[in-house]
Formats: sequence, structure tokens, C-alpha cells
Amino acid sequence: MKKLGILLLLLIALSLVAYFLISKDQQRKSSVDTKDRDFAVENIDDVYKIFIAPRNADPLTLTRSEDHWLINGKHRAGKSQMSNILGAISKVSIDYIPHKNAVPTIIRDIGLVGVKVEVYDKNDNNLKTYYIGNDAPSMRATNYLMEGHSQPYCVRLKGFEGGLRGRFTNTAREMRSKIFISEKPSDIAKISLEIPRKQSQSFVLTNNDGTYDVDPFHPLTKKINKPVNQSIANAYIYGFEKVACEFIDNDNVGRDTIVQKTPFAVLSIERTDGQEKSMKIYSVNELVNGEGNAKDLESLNLVGRLFAECSWGDFLLIQLPLFKKLLRPYDHFFE
Repeated sequence: MKKLGILLLLLIALSLVAYFLISKDQQRKSSVDTKDRDFAVENIDDVYKIFIAPRNADPLTLTRSEDHWLINGKHRAGKSQMSNILGAISKVSIDYIPHKNAVPTIIRDIGLVGVKVEVYDKNDNNLKTYYIGNDAPSMRATNYLMEGHSQPYCVRLKGFEGGLRGRFTNTAREMRSKIFISEKPSDIAKISLEIPRKQSQSFVLTNNDGTYDVDPFHPLTKKINKPVNQSIANAYIYGFEKVACEFIDNDNVGRDTIVQKTPFAVLSIERTDGQEKSMKIYSVNELVNGEGNAKDLESLNLVGRLFAECSWGDFLLIQLPLFKKLLRPYDHFFE
């Protein structure tokens, strides 16, 4: 009985010692500063501006604007590109701490090829600032360094195998959305389509608060004396809600030569706020293969792609199947 009492006292003593050691360890952990590894902004809705500055390239400023993001306050950013960046900002987590022998090399590389990332909220308060280095040799993680600290970390994206650096190194053009027409039907006052080689197919569509008039573009073109099919006109104007190009080809070496030719068509949009924009459309067949340019909308079916010289400065490559809905002849609206 006496031995049992001694054993119980010993167990109690060991339990107290263990409790003391665990409590002390937890207190020590809670006092460790983890600010240098807290890279994620968990609530991505708090993010309204992102400044990205690659060491050897032009910086980008991405700002939230209603339901989309703008690049340098000008062009709409692509949804997939923004999804990649926002995902990296909100879901990044520590994978492992690099070996101390690797730290000098990581710091040096960040100084040479690092990407600075600054994240701000709606009131322009800084939420995070850190530097992105190279992807780790395993290509499973990326080197990150919090501004004002000296310890880098290898981070990864939860549920994703691969490096994160590439998400932050796109140029402004690579970040851009391929959508080049995005108009609310109610914001469109007038649309004109001129076919220089076939004047009879050219027209002007006027939006009168949801009722449409369609008239010849050229004064000498005979007017069709039939009521406009309002359903067809309405479907046509809704086609301007979202139109995407295949490629933003502003650096095309033949651009200056192409725009000196007679375009197949000239499409113009006038908004209710007075803003206007236009596109000169060229057949790729004529320019690349030396084939004759399409003269009317029927012969356009033989063309696979189009070039568009835009009034806002872009030169675009467009797939005909995606753009054809906007290229309708005058008599189309009276069927």
C-alpha cells in the first residue's frame, strides 16, 4: 500500500513537470514574431490595388474598378490573369524555411531579379509588401521575402503544384483582357457599318430607347421601305456586349503597310455619353496569302481571320466566327 502511494505521488509530480514544460513552450511560441512569414491576405475582397514592380521590367498598377480590374488605369485586365494573381495573394502559405546556407544566394537573386509586390486596401492603406525571388529548384515552391526582414521563405499555393513567380511577371500587354468590345445595349446610341466596296450593304442603326431605326449609310443607296425587324435589330445590338480578339498585335511589323490599304469594313460605335470608337477591318487572306480582299459580306465567308486597326490605338487579330455577328448587311434588319 505504501509503495502504491509513492507511485501515485511520483506520477503526480511527473504530470506537473510535463504541464509546466508544455505551458512554457507554448508561451515561447506565442511570443515569436511571425510577421516576416505572414504573406497571405486572407480576405481578397479587401484588396483594391496591387503594385507589381519586376526588377528588370516596367511596373504595373492593378486597380479594382467595379466588376473588373484596370491595368495602369487604362486597359481592362484579363480575368484568368487576375485570378492567378489574386489566388497567389490570398492563398500563399509557407512550404519550408530554406537552409541557412541557401539564404545568401536567395537574397542575392532577389536583388537581381526580384519582383516587388505591394498590396493596398480600398483606402490605399498598405496591407502587404514583399519580394518574390526565383522558383525553388524543385519548381514546387517560390522564394519570398517580407519587406524589412532578412529571413526568406519558400512558399507555395495551397492545392497547387508549381512556382508562383510567373504569375507576377506578365507585361501590361500580356495582362490585358482579349475582350475589346464590351458595351451595354442601353449605352449605345448609334452603330454604323461601312462596306467601301459594296455601298448597298452599308448601314446606320440608331437606338431610340430600345426601338431601332436602320438607314442606308450612303445617301445614294436606295432605302428599304419596310418596317425594321425589331427583334433582329435588338439581337444585333446585344452582340456588342462581349467580343474578344485572338491576339493584341500592336507590334506587327506590317501594321503600317496594312492600314494604308482600303479596309473591307469600317465599324463605328457612338455611345449615349458622346464617346465614339471605330475599327477598320482588313482581310488577312489578302494581306498574308496575296488573295483578293473580300468585297462584300458574302465573300467574307472565305476569310478565316481579320485584322482591326482600332481608334483607341490597338491593332488586333480577330477570328471571323467570333466577329461575324457584327458584320451584317443593310437588308439583314428587314427579314
